[in-house]
Amino acid sequence: MRVRLIHVKGEDSYGHPRFVPVHPEIRSIVLSYIILRQKYMLDNGFDSPFLFVSKSSATKGHSSNSVRNMKHLVENDLGLILDMRQLRRTFGQRLLDHGVPIESVSVLMGHSTTKTTEEFYARRRMIAAQKDMENLWNSDVTE
Repeated sequence: MRVRLIHVKGEDSYGHPRFVPVHPEIRSIVLSYIILRQKYMLDNGFDSPFLFVSKSSATKGHSSNSVRNMKHLVENDLGLILDMRQLRRTFGQRLLDHGVPIESVSVLMGHSTTKTTEEFYARRRMIAAQKDMENLWNSDVTE
């Protein structure tokens, strides 16, 4: 399952619309939401290309203020603060920690170069680099 991101960070300069995969653990949640979203739109007689439908307009996305207000509602319900920058860093670092190449992580995050990814979001951890070195040494011994 993939989701198309149209309005992305940096969309007026460096950001580009793209498809991103949905993690297997949340696919059922996303599908449930899409079904409920479709029912909501049918019940209210409109259609919208946006994943999160605005009550005020089916043809426009949520305003920045509206998104900020929804974020605060979620934070209050969960009893924690969501740092969107940290969520992006966690996304990138988890991919890298699980062996996804930095070039792929960079593309998925919408960066034009791996330098941005490495400088601000995700870098190879020392323990992983050490394991790579040990694996290389161990493979040299058996050859």
